[in-house]
Amino acid sequence: MHVIIVGAGIAGLSLAIALGQSRHQITILDAAPELTELGAGVQMTPQAIRYLFKWGLKDDLLAESIIPENLHVWDGPAGNLLGSVRIKEMEAQYGAPYIVVHRALRNGKRLTADLVVAADGINSLARSQLLGSRDPGSLPTGWAAFRMTAEVSKLKADSVTSSLIDVQSRNSNWWIAPDISCMTYLIKDATMLNIVLSHRDNINTKEFTPGEYNKTVKSIFKDFEPRVQRVFDLAESKIVNYPVYAVPPLPSWSHESGRFILIGDAAHAMAFYMSMGVSIAVEDAAALATVLDLACPSDTSSHLSDTPSVVVDPRLKHALDVFEIVRKPRVEAVQEASLHGGDSSHTSHEAERSVLYEALAHSHEEEIWPLESDAVRGEHVRRCRRTGQRLGLGGITDKGTRDWCYDYDAIGAIEEYYKTSAAAKHIVGQNRIAYRRFIVSIYESLVQDHSLLPSFDTGVSENSARMGSQPDYSLPTQEISFSGFLFDMDGTIIDSTPAVVKHWHSVGEEIGVAPEVILETSHGRRSIDILKILAPEKANWEYVTKMEGELPKLYADDVVEIPGARSLLSSIISYSFPWAIVTSGTQPLVRGWLKRLSLGTPEHLVSAESVENGKPDPTCYLIGLEKLGLQDAAGEVLVLEDSPAGIKAGKAAGCKVLGLVTSHTVEQVVAAEPDWVVKDLDSVRVVRHEDGKMTLEISNALRF
Repeated sequence: MHVIIVGAGIAGLSLAIALGQSRHQITILDAAPELTELGAGVQMTPQAIRYLFKWGLKDDLLAESIIPENLHVWDGPAGNLLGSVRIKEMEAQYGAPYIVVHRALRNGKRLTADLVVAADGINSLARSQLLGSRDPGSLPTGWAAFRMTAEVSKLKADSVTSSLIDVQSRNSNWWIAPDISCMTYLIKDATMLNIVLSHRDNINTKEFTPGEYNKTVKSIFKDFEPRVQRVFDLAESKIVNYPVYAVPPLPSWSHESGRFILIGDAAHAMAFYMSMGVSIAVEDAAALATVLDLACPSDTSSHLSDTPSVVVDPRLKHALDVFEIVRKPRVEAVQEASLHGGDSSHTSHEAERSVLYEALAHSHEEEIWPLESDAVRGEHVRRCRRTGQRLGLGGITDKGTRDWCYDYDAIGAIEEYYKTSAAAKHIVGQNRIAYRRFIVSIYESLVQDHSLLPSFDTGVSENSARMGSQPDYSLPTQEISFSGFLFDMDGTIIDSTPAVVKHWHSVGEEIGVAPEVILETSHGRRSIDILKILAPEKANWEYVTKMEGELPKLYADDVVEIPGARSLLSSIISYSFPWAIVTSGTQPLVRGWLKRLSLGTPEHLVSAESVENGKPDPTCYLIGLEKLGLQDAAGEVLVLEDSPAGIKAGKAAGCKVLGLVTSHTVEQVVAAEPDWVVKDLDSVRVVRHEDGKMTLEISNALRF
């Protein structure tokens, strides 16, 4: 396969190395006429170093890098040691060292494309071309950093600073205070000290002279201890100030053709407070190379088509879909952790700072501290909005945060998802009817008595098949604006049909009811309502929530996403637009599936426990409107539903309704009278967000 890589930075060159080892043909394009030094130094974390070692770069990389024994954290003004992170021990903990490397690029090997990978950095032109008006660009994080260097020989010779320089241990040092900090680490074979001074991004230094830079730095850090002041005195005269920008979560990284994708900073630039920006780029390269090898092995034809820029290749499209599904939640969690690390380590909140300093005293220990169960300190531990992972105070100094950031296998995550979901996901995307038949075939293999098999809708009624008519999904593309969205869950965001079949078969055996009796009417209805009829003694919330909470654990591999759902949700979440899930499932069931698929968790969830009567009673959607604060603007809210009962509930609540033909026949969906009918959410995308409204483009809708 031929791959063009746009951008010869860390992400681009890492991908070139990985794909080159699999014998794919690579062409690297870069705007610079030659590859030159990029900056003073970067820190790289263990999970990324593992891949660089795997690609044969171990000796070269270690020869050019430094492995500090410790990161010492100091109170900036007082100068007393607050705690130490044992960096050298990370190799044993995470399988590779944490290194500091001088950031330079040597002349790269230019090889000679079926796929274009854009790794052109934070100000990516490719991103703007891909997303157009949906590209948010890079946004300020509120932080900035002065950067400067000092000669180690001068620092060692000075009586004030000599204690900071130990070329044997090569320790890094970090002085912290509210709103500012000073980080120092050795580079260039321990001959230079890199100095990074974080501060609030509230100074315009664009026209500064060297003298003004020096005066400003000394003014901001005037209260820091004498050793830091002396480092400034001995530093090189050149100082630069870099505002810290990040790229917020994007609606998509790839083109629908499967021929183009963004990676690295072009897709997800982030703050540097977990030392993860460069490492995440290496992860991207490892993950993308892995999924391309799985989908398009190098021993296949080098050209996937004669017109690769136009033709959609299902193998490439599936590969890029898998890459996004696996990588986006991971990256967005690390982005949040990185910014939280900066915010919390520079906090000016007195109580929070007290807990931070207390936590730093435990930073050298093997145990996570503080625990969330700590009645006093646990309230200062947060969770990622995207994945629910720990966000401890101090970022890199918090072991619980470090563990999930640094002990991660990007290749393994891709392989696991690809191998367990590729076949089913491909069938879902290509042919929903075939998928449902596929589910029946799985279930047949599990049930000895085939007379117990439920009757599955195929999406085409017997009458329609006999008449030879086919649904006409050719309605012209429309753009409609809304103030909020209410999503059903199963059949709209996910399809857990095989899990539900297995689940109700198990429950049917327990309560003595044939599963086909349950499955005939279960979709879109609350379990408690089904049990009220079939097994009244089980119709209580304690039993139902426990029963449904087990589904994501027992049948984790039996759920897939509805095509287009992740992309649509990512767009809505990236703009912090009002949305909620309104479902007949219980809270444990919904949260379990969302966690399993690493889908965004809404701020508002209306579940089976929230209402006395399930759909088609509109109460659930009326509650959803109230939670969004849009109870007086129901007509501006879109309900997305697949079941006739849910469609009727949304309409009765006064909302606009989009019906999906994912679980019922076209006739059944149309009979419920939605405003639009589509096959799935691949027909829906966000095109604009302005003046409190989000505009959707609905394409390939049903004529009815």
